[in-house]
Amino acid sequence: MPNQSLSAVDLKDIDRSIRDSPPAVEIARIKAATKALDFYKGDFLPYPSRGKDKSKRREYERTAPVLQRVINTLTATLYKDGPKRVLNDPANEAASEWLNGIYRRNNVDALFQQADRYAGIGDISAFQVVPIPDPMRPLKISVWDASQLSVWLDPDDQTEVYAVAARDQYNGQKRLRLWTKETSSTYMTDQWDQSNPTGGVVYKLKSKGANPYGMIPFSFVHWEMPVTDFWGGSPGDHLVGVNECTNFGLTNGFDRVRYNLDPIVLLSGVRAGWKIPPAEPGAVWDLPSTVADDASGMTKAGAEYLQADSSYVVAGWEDLNNYLDMVMEMHGVPPATVRMTQESARSGVSIVAEQIPLITWAKSRQRPFASYEDKLARLVLAMGATHLGAQEDGESQATAAQLEAASADPELSLRWAKMFPDMPGIEQDQSDQWLLDNHLASRTTILMRREGYTREEAEASLEEIAEDLEREQALFAALQPIDPNSKTGQEPNVVTEEHLNKKPDPEDSDDDTASSE
Repeated sequence: MPNQSLSAVDLKDIDRSIRDSPPAVEIARIKAATKALDFYKGDFLPYPSRGKDKSKRREYERTAPVLQRVINTLTATLYKDGPKRVLNDPANEAASEWLNGIYRRNNVDALFQQADRYAGIGDISAFQVVPIPDPMRPLKISVWDASQLSVWLDPDDQTEVYAVAARDQYNGQKRLRLWTKETSSTYMTDQWDQSNPTGGVVYKLKSKGANPYGMIPFSFVHWEMPVTDFWGGSPGDHLVGVNECTNFGLTNGFDRVRYNLDPIVLLSGVRAGWKIPPAEPGAVWDLPSTVADDASGMTKAGAEYLQADSSYVVAGWEDLNNYLDMVMEMHGVPPATVRMTQESARSGVSIVAEQIPLITWAKSRQRPFASYEDKLARLVLAMGATHLGAQEDGESQATAAQLEAASADPELSLRWAKMFPDMPGIEQDQSDQWLLDNHLASRTTILMRREGYTREEAEASLEEIAEDLEREQALFAALQPIDPNSKTGQEPNVVTEEHLNKKPDPEDSDDDTASSE
């Protein structure tokens, strides 16, 4: 399904490319995106590293999820906590609360992180927003990966889409939904089974009508922000080949070790036709010698192992590791973060310094993701305004007019969480104490940051601590200090519940003073 520039977008051409056959370039893109997604999932069964022409059996292949590890590492920081989203215009306060309610119920931070991963795998991913009959979650936000999507670009702007198709499948049938701003069409294939081998291949138009939303219900996330072209590339294109090379190296090295552990027995001077007995521990072989041609008598029969030198396996392993380290560095991933190397007595500063390249990379992506966030917010607000009207999400209310006004210009502001990790240790303790001493932080905010508490949870925890400290102060204040030089042999005071609850009597104090005088 074409990605190239069109002088005029014709729905008949789009329909023909769906029902007949998409262009070869689109078929190749979908296959590449599907393969990259399989490698990310660790599904290597359709891609044997030994190859079909090998005589060795395919059992016991060795694989490693290299692509998955790199992509997850590169996308781990940006949405680890997720930004706080606010519509700055005071007139949009109700819409802001409504939007955050929709996001919270759709777990949008996790969806953005998954969309980021999909974009790293196959260049793009897309959010789809659809209304559902749930008063607590009237809109559903879902994520599609590149292998499920096809787009037709706007002839006047090759960074924007004119039409979007999303594919899914169930029970041997494939479904394709085509969206433009004006129309919505559904295509289905026949069900695939053994009696219908062509099923699940050819799409047939099942329905076509007006778009009930008046907008394309998709917004996109890119690995590289589109500037001149919609398609900008991603690490997945390269990492698939790296993962294939790694799987081959692991499997090939294992095969060499595996088969060389069973050495070849080389017999010399043994009579022809002698049947070799089973090689078992403790077995004794009686080797029949051959008769010599000269007068020296019988030749001496012998047996020895024929086994290759396995040092090349070590050389191959070192080469593979060096190659992987270089690939990690080229993609901005410190090898130590992937290898999970652990060293004792490391300082918090050294651990943070190791993460700086990944944190810098994540911070550089905040600006393009602000654009992706803005487009999704506009779409969600517009869908709510058009189809839900005045509604309640359980915590806040917003009218259709408020949602529509906010969708036109949401003035979305993202307040990203701190990305540098807080490592326990003396450095963090000193930093927190400095903040307290200079009145730049409170115990409440420090507890929120250290423990991940909300403000309410932090305040409740501090109230509990204050109650404990007050009780402990009363408890230990009732204990009389013991003079170590005293020879009276008196036992320490035993504090009872009655003692703790007893109120001081002024008359008792006067009597004590009089007796001391």
